Amino acid sequence: MSAELDIEWSTGNAHDFHHRPLELVDGRPAVWVHEIDRPALVFGSSQSDDIIDRSAAEAAGWEISGRRSGGGIVVVEPGESCWIDVVLPRGHARWNDDVNAAFQWVGAWWRLALADLGLEGLVVHGGPMTDREHGRAVCFAGIGPGEVLQRQGGRLSKVVGLSQRRTRDVARFQGLYLRRWNPEPIERFVAPDALPGDLDLGSVSAGAVPGAPSPADVAEAFVARANVVDQNT
Repeated sequence: MSAELDIEWSTGNAHDFHHRPLELVDGRPAVWVHEIDRPALVFGSSQSDDIIDRSAAEAAGWEISGRRSGGGIVVVEPGESCWIDVVLPRGHARWNDDVNAAFQWVGAWWRLALADLGLEGLVVHGGPMTDREHGRAVCFAGIGPGEVLQRQGGRLSKVVGLSQRRTRDVARFQGLYLRRWNPEPIERFVAPDALPGDLDLGSVSAGAVPGAPSPADVAEAFVARANVVDQNT
C-alpha cells in the first residue's frame, strides 16, 4: 500500500458522509470507507426530496439524504452494501478531465477487489450510460461508465454503482457495492409519478449472486488493492 494514499474508516449516517468537505491532507489522494449505522434512501443532485415520503420513511427507520453527485436514488443498508469513495487531487496520474473516462480505473479497482474474493464473470462497463432515464431515477436501474457488472446466467447484474463529484481541484468517486437488490423502500416511500412509467423495480438486474462476500470483506479487499491508485497505465 502506498504511503502517499490516506485510508480512512468511518461509521455514521449517510448525510454527514455525503456532505463531507472535499479536503485532502497535504494534497494526498484518499480512500474513504464508510459504514452506515442505519438504512438510508439517498437521492441524487438532480432530484428533490419531495419525491420521498420523508415522514413515513423516517418513521420506519430510514434516513433520507441527498448527495451532491449525480445519478438516481440509492438504497444503502447496513450489512448489504459497501460504500467506498476515492478522492483525487488535480495533477494526480489518474486525473482525467473527461468525466466519463475518469470512471474506468475506479471500476477496474472494484473489479479486482471483488475478483480477489472469488466473484466470477465480472466486467467493467466501458460504454456510455444505458437506460439513461431509469438510471437517473434509480441508480441501479441503469448502467454508467466504469460500473461493475456480473454475468449471472444469461444476463448482466450491476454490483457496483458509481457517481462522481468534482471541483476544480478535487474529484470524488463514490462507489457502492450491492450484495442484495432491495426495491421495497423505493416502492413504499417514493412517489410513483417520480419514476419512469416503464420502470419495473422488481425486474431490475442488480446485486451480487447469493453467497456473495460481505460488505466488510469487500472493504478489506478494496483497501488491499490500493496500489491501483499509483499505477500510471
